[in-house]
Amino acid sequence: PAVQELSDSILREAVRMDIQSAESKIGGANSDITQELLFCGKEEGKLLAVRQLVARGEIRPPALIFCQSQERAQALFSELLYDNLHVD
Repeated sequence: PAVQELSDSILREAVRMDIQSAESKIGGANSDITQELLFCGKEEGKLLAVRQLVARGEIRPPALIFCQSQERAQALFSELLYDNLHVD
């Protein structure tokens, strides 16, 4: 697929992660994984939403949060460290 070829040409030391269950023959997400879409309105609302989800216990480690860019991921990392959350 074109996306895989593009990522292989750009990323260094890339890791591939498949979330399909071993039993699934036609694809789809693993039933152990919960996916959710949350509308935040503005960019500033995203960090607030993550903080609220953590405070309410709705995000429990391990959790994977996708960001649009490495810069945004680093900014989120810094903010979560500031909140005394263990992040990798």
